Amino acid sequence: MKLNGNNLIVGALLSASAIAANADISAPDLNEFTAGTPAKAAEVNENFEGLKAYSESMQELIQAQALLIEELENKAENLESQNTALSSRTTLLENQNTTLRNQVSALETADTTLSNRINQNTGLVNSVSTRTASLETLTTALSTDVETLITDSAGLATRVSTLETSADAINTKVTALETSATTLDSRTTTLETQTTALEASNTTLTTRTTSAEDSISDLTARLNLLETEPVVDENGNPYTIAVYGDDQLIGYASAVPELRTSGKMIIKTALGFVRLEGGYNNDYYLEFYDPQYVTSEGWGSVNYSDDACSSPVIAHYNGEGSPLILTQNAGVTDSARIYPNTEGTSYVMEENTTISTVETVYYMDWENNCVIADWMSGETIVIPVVELDPMTHGLKDTYTSISVDGYVLN
Repeated sequence: MKLNGNNLIVGALLSASAIAANADISAPDLNEFTAGTPAKAAEVNENFEGLKAYSESMQELIQAQALLIEELENKAENLESQNTALSSRTTLLENQNTTLRNQVSALETADTTLSNRINQNTGLVNSVSTRTASLETLTTALSTDVETLITDSAGLATRVSTLETSADAINTKVTALETSATTLDSRTTTLETQTTALEASNTTLTTRTTSAEDSISDLTARLNLLETEPVVDENGNPYTIAVYGDDQLIGYASAVPELRTSGKMIIKTALGFVRLEGGYNNDYYLEFYDPQYVTSEGWGSVNYSDDACSSPVIAHYNGEGSPLILTQNAGVTDSARIYPNTEGTSYVMEENTTISTVETVYYMDWENNCVIADWMSGETIVIPVVELDPMTHGLKDTYTSISVDGYVLN
């Protein structure tokens, strides 16, 4: 049985070694991706196929190792059974040896008794001496047998210990392989997550690029309109003097302020007319201006159509007299119009915004509280507006620097 068991272990080890030697379990070379660079589907698929093949090779090796472990465990159980049987046999022999030693002790006692009787019977002494010699020979033989059994038991224990050590080493390798497989799964999941994030970022970037291109095209068209179709002021001067804020074109002026400590400049922008004025924090800001109402000052008036003051509108109510809101197409605005710095926030009435006539309650922002504008009653003409966005509308509330073509700012 020992020979057959050893052959079984050797065969299993050779089989596992052959699988490990013939299997290509080296980690695949993965394609690397750079942030901001689109990932090619072929390269991603190539990574997945390499990882799949590597995982299958690892699985075959793990299965072979599992079979070897199972065979070693069965052999260890057989050896433990044999060891138990040998231990029982050793115990029996030890008990027999103890009995024999007791018998020898008894014989020695008898020998002593016989020695006392030597003087009485020489023949009896000789007989006892012969029996004693025989017993000593038997005792020596039994002692030799016991020592041989003890030696065999120690050798068996050593072999069992060696097998246990081998099994522990195999378990360690299997654990390492399982850990490697888990790590591989984790890296695959991470790669899939990163690929998904890159694709989402690429989609977002494409959308933002398209939106920015649309905004640039719209602003370019408006600026071209300013350059090709200048209007004149009340004195007949055309709006051709370019005015820049923070190195970006704001619009065109027909004249510069008079030479004095301060002044205001009327500018024709892509969103209508504004008044540029110097602030008190080394800045410059835009004010509301209507060329049809020369004495207009300050800011445009914006109210809200909801009690949370979250839906801004421009409203003309009965208390302001009969409206003179003219458009080329009924019910919609013709062009965009800026309403700068209204109560701390600038708004834009965008092109093609629907104009409605309603009778409702309107609200205003009064010291950061949304309150009813109770003087606005009766039928009201309402035009929704949106907050000024420099990226979309090309203008800002406030500028830190100003430059004018043909002039030096002192």
